[in-house]
Amino acid sequence: MSTETIPTVREYTRQRLAGAHGRYSKDIKHFTDEQFTASPGGKARSPLQITAEVGMINDVCAKLIKGEAVEGASEEGFAAAMAQYNTRDKAVGLLNSGTAALDSALANVSDADLQTEVSAPWGGTCTKQYLADACCMNVDYHDGQLNLVQCMNGDTTIHWMEE
Repeated sequence: MSTETIPTVREYTRQRLAGAHGRYSKDIKHFTDEQFTASPGGKARSPLQITAEVGMINDVCAKLIKGEAVEGASEEGFAAAMAQYNTRDKAVGLLNSGTAALDSALANVSDADLQTEVSAPWGGTCTKQYLADACCMNVDYHDGQLNLVQCMNGDTTIHWMEE
């Protein structure tokens, strides 16, 4: 019989977030600066813009989970905030700080409070747990986009699997 304990949903979500962040972080290290700032096909968002968005969404959801008000939760407010993160260092810094804020919010919220409904940044309402799950999915979703851009640039290595 296993002595391993089954993690709570909150603990499992934190593990998912850490894993998603780790994979994403490994992948973005393998872009040249030119690739990181280029718009694939001239229409899609650049890896820099995607990275800033992931960090910002994590940060906004951390605030909502902690019960804080979120200012500028509109398309215009989002666009204005995104404009501040216009370098690789700034975008990666936001990714790291937003993910750390979300992890901290999850570490300090009760399992019961995760069932509290809040206004979602994308409209409507959802539970705080759903917000956290959506952030994990968002990181992985955008990491998949980064992997596609890497392949389009001739890099077929699966970097997130490397030690």
